[in-house]
Amino acid sequence: MSKQNMKICLASCLAILSLLYLYSCSSPKEQGSRREKIVGTHAVGLCNMPMFILAERQLASSYGVDVDLRYIPNWGDHPAALNSGSVDVSVTPFTNVITAYANGIPLRIIAGSGLNGLYLIGQKGLNTVEKLKGKKIGTFRADTLEVTAYDALRKAGLNKSDYQIVYFTDGFELMTAFANKSVDAMTHVEPYATQAVQKYGGEIISKGQDVWGGTHPDCVLVTTEKTLKEHRNALKAVIAGMLKAENYIETNYNDAVDLCAGKYYKADKQDILLAGQSQPPGIDIRDKKSFILDRSKSLLELGYISRPVDDGLFDFSLFNEVINEHPDLLEGVKVRAQL
Repeated sequence: MSKQNMKICLASCLAILSLLYLYSCSSPKEQGSRREKIVGTHAVGLCNMPMFILAERQLASSYGVDVDLRYIPNWGDHPAALNSGSVDVSVTPFTNVITAYANGIPLRIIAGSGLNGLYLIGQKGLNTVEKLKGKKIGTFRADTLEVTAYDALRKAGLNKSDYQIVYFTDGFELMTAFANKSVDAMTHVEPYATQAVQKYGGEIISKGQDVWGGTHPDCVLVTTEKTLKEHRNALKAVIAGMLKAENYIETNYNDAVDLCAGKYYKADKQDILLAGQSQPPGIDIRDKKSFILDRSKSLLELGYISRPVDDGLFDFSLFNEVINEHPDLLEGVKVRAQL
């Protein structure tokens, strides 16, 4: 090969490498010509609405990513589905994520989804924590809802031997059990907490803010370490789409309910509308790391983990990149981390 041809070949190789580098570092918007599919799963509460709106309106599409949702009824199975690669992301209660992470599944919380909305609800006449002594309480294993109940009962001086926990694996089955009075109390999210009160005469005993002293996350956006490395830009597109979804919910809640009622929520539209203020969206939870990590103490006492977890559970670098590249997305939402 002549020196001239070698120079041309070398220049071509350098140009290709430069393009590959620029592509790997580009923002989601700059990759519109190359489409990618992300498969997600979810739970059933209002804290999942940003993911539902993202999928229904395909709000990551402008960044070259299409989102396909698959429903896994027992969200305690989300970590295994993520680890197997059958789904790429999930919206999952953060305590389930802590438990899986502590037991060796390499999950990462990359953003939030919804805030508050965790309720301990009794049948008519059971309106204080103390009245739950000797009663059956329905909940979900290792869930934020179980931790809410455990912390509320412990705060009132009740031990685990003072009540009976009945575990469910499906949110709709728990609602049926409460309606049939098969359990004396339950923990549930919105809009089912509102439904329990409005339709079945339930009484609110406590909520997460009462137990923990302020606004808190519930479901979070989760992926695996492997997916984060292999599909970084696609995940950034999902986060961008979730921020767009939060803005849509905050500014068009009635329309958001119309998109989700029936398809994702087994509740009357009026109950979903009433529940909206109780469990709002919240994608930016960068200031909630300590709160989430502190809940690992209760999971330790409940026997789900052998030691508290560290902040390796989080990777907010994608979120930071998204808002640096698209500051308007953060400016367009009400929930912003206090850093």
